[in-house]
Amino acid sequence: MTPAPTPANQSSRRPANSRRAPSSASLRAIGLPRALAVRQGPDGQPLAVARTDAHGRRGGEARVESIEEQWRLAEAWWREASQTRTYYRVMLEGGRPLTLFHDDTGSSGGGWFEQPYSAAEPGGAR
Repeated sequence: MTPAPTPANQSSRRPANSRRAPSSASLRAIGLPRALAVRQGPDGQPLAVARTDAHGRRGGEARVESIEEQWRLAEAWWREASQTRTYYRVMLEGGRPLTLFHDDTGSSGGGWFEQPYSAAEPGGAR
C-alpha cells in the first residue's frame, strides 16, 4: 500500500502541464456597464452619445442614426433593490452598433450606460 502524501514525501516540483491560478491583479471583468453622456429627444430616446475616458473626460459626440431594437428589463421587481432598465440597440453614425441602457430605477440616480458584450466589441473593455 502506498502511504498518503505528506509534506515530507511530496515533491515540490509541479508537473510541466499544470497551470497556476491567475492572480487577482491579472484578472479584470469584461462587459461591465460604463457611463455615457446621452443627448435625448423629447420622447426620451437617445439622439447622440458621448463616451467618457477613465479620467471622466468626455469624448466627441456620435449621432444615433437609427434605433434597431428597444426592450425593457425589470429584474427582481419583488425585491426592495430591484433594477429596471430600458435598453436600446442603436446604429451610430458611420455604421457602428452600440447597446446602451437607461437605468430607470429612481433610487439609484438613473443615468445612461454602455453595455458591451465582450472586449472585442467597439468600446469594449480596455
